[in-house]
Amino acid sequence: MLVLLQYGYGRIHWGKLTLVVDELDEGFPSGITQKNPKNGFAYLCKRGRHFGINLIGCSQRTAQVDVCFRGNLTGLYLFRHVDPIDTEKALQMLGREYATDFRNLNDREYIYKSGALQKIVKNEKK
Repeated sequence: MLVLLQYGYGRIHWGKLTLVVDELDEGFPSGITQKNPKNGFAYLCKRGRHFGINLIGCSQRTAQVDVCFRGNLTGLYLFRHVDPIDTEKALQMLGREYATDFRNLNDREYIYKSGALQKIVKNEKK
């Protein structure tokens, strides 16, 4: 439906749209593209940019989100994780050199990554 809505993007119009999905691990769980390679959301993850469709996904469980979404990220915010499996997936995306910083994050602190840019955001004590 969104692809049809964006018909003509880049030729007839330049309007973009953004789809925000909360609890992405529930709506697009790990392994879903292997079970259903023609999944519509997977198609948006891989080709949405060609139609001016931006995706924002939120999940507390990094490891439980399908790799099709995780592998097509242009930027991500990683907050503190509790489960070792989620921590491992986050470090695979972030880079091992940030393991200590990532494991030492407090509530509401995060690491932002976009390409080579990585920024650690710590809470300021006032």
